[in-house]
Amino acid sequence: MIIIDKLSDKNNLVIGDRVSIAPGSIFVTSSDPNFSRISPYVKTVNGRIVIEDDAWIGAGAIILPDTKVGTGAVVGAGAVVTKNVQPYTIVAGVPARKTGEVRVK
Repeated sequence: MIIIDKLSDKNNLVIGDRVSIAPGSIFVTSSDPNFSRISPYVKTVNGRIVIEDDAWIGAGAIILPDTKVGTGAVVGAGAVVTKNVQPYTIVAGVPARKTGEVRVK
C-alpha cells in the first residue's frame, strides 16, 4: 500500500474495520506539481479518502482524493476510483464503474 499525501495534512485517510487492502494499492490524498513551472496552470487537489468497514481494495487499485468507498464495497484490481463507491457495490475499470453488487445475507 502506498499513501501519497502532504506531511501537513492530518486525518485525510480513514480506514475502517476489517478492510482488505491488496498489495500495490495507492491512496492519493494530495496531488500537485510541486515546484514545476506548470504549477500556476494546473489544479492542485487535496482531499479526504474514507474506506468504510469490510471494504475490499484490489491489487493496484488507485483511490483519488475526496472519495469514499462504502461499507462492504469491492474495488477491482487496477481500478481508478474518482468518485464515491456506494456500499456493497463492486466497481472496476478506469475510471471505476459499477459492475455488480455484493449479496449480503
